[in-house]
Order: sequence, then C-alpha cells, then structure tokens
Amino acid sequence: MPLSEIDTERLLLRPVGPGDAPDLQALAAAEAGEPPDPAGAPFPTADVERWIAEQQAGWQAGTHCTFAARTRAGAFVGVVQLRRSPSAPRAELGFATAPGARRQGYATEACRAVLRFAFEHLRLARVSALCLETNRASVRVLEKLGFRLAARLEPEGAQGAGAAPLLFYVRTCDP
Repeated sequence: MPLSEIDTERLLLRPVGPGDAPDLQALAAAEAGEPPDPAGAPFPTADVERWIAEQQAGWQAGTHCTFAARTRAGAFVGVVQLRRSPSAPRAELGFATAPGARRQGYATEACRAVLRFAFEHLRLARVSALCLETNRASVRVLEKLGFRLAARLEPEGAQGAGAAPLLFYVRTCDP
C-alpha cells in the first residue's frame, strides 16, 4: 500500500519513521502501566527502531498503517494505528496521545482523519477498537467518533484478577 500523509485543520499525520523514535520512547514511558500501548512499555532505542521498521513493513505489506501525528508547528501529538484483517474489509483502531497534547481534541481529530482514510481510501467496511473501561478519555474519543459499544469483556484467569474490563467498540462505514 502506498504511504499516505493526511492533513487536518491542525495536524499532519504521516507514516511513523526513524525521526519519531525519541517521541515514541517518551510516549511509551508516559503510557507504561496503561495498556494497550502501541509501542510497548519503556524500551531501548534498538527496540523502538525495530518497532518503527515493523510499522514501515506493515505499510508495505498492507497489514497495518501507523501514523505519527504532529501539529503544524511540528510538536508530537501521538500515534494512530489501523491493523487490518487479512481476510475481511475491516481493521482495529488504536491510538495514544502524548501527555502534553491531551484534552485538546487532538486524538479525536487525528482518529477522525484516519477513519476517513480507512473508509474512503482503504475501502474498509468496519473498524473496531478496544479500550479499558477505566480509560474514560478513550471512551469519550470513540463515542465522539461514532463508535458503538458492542461488548464488555471481563478479564479472565489469574492475570485478570483486579483488572478493568475491556470495552469493544465498532464503527461501520457511513452509508
């Protein structure tokens, strides 16, 4: 799939690249302990470089699209990712916002643009998203974007003890 850049009113979204490594490391450190985390918990430079290479390979293979979102002035806002299903016209949306960019509408703006890309350019029929029930900011973003709650998934087993439920949201292409 060809690499794409997306412009919004306040943001430029482009495929993640090596120049994003320091910002991705800072984002991962800020998000540690708050899964799902698109880049993993704090990790060394070699790991972030490997992750970026995997994202770039995903673009080429058509399996996922990972965008770095920046303001027009160049400030890092966060990442938005679409992971495509290999067998159906659908994908899963993931996003993480840099701490200094939260509560300014950037996540909604960036995700709205990526959804438009998903439905219009990739011709997907459905996009889903998961978030922790306790992550009220992500729940609000998904609801503003027109996602509908499809399921509440309770944690299971010893690892799920005390964990918050996951919420599974779905958005279909507007008719």
